[in-house]
Amino acid sequence: MRINLKLKRVGENLSAQQLADRLKISRTAYCAIENGSKNPSWTTIKKIADYFKIEKIEELKKILEG
Repeated sequence: MRINLKLKRVGENLSAQQLADRLKISRTAYCAIENGSKNPSWTTIKKIADYFKIEKIEELKKILEG
């Protein structure tokens, strides 16, 4: 479901574990967000936006919704 999030991660040459570490969340939580079985908290959404330098909510929405 969150294909765009995975594409962003892969585009940065990061494993799920590496990105989870950078976001300071567990790999399990990150993978659940990436595969769409869990919605991220607002805190995690902010961390993702900051990491990928996303300023526009529309762009972030596209990434998270896949």
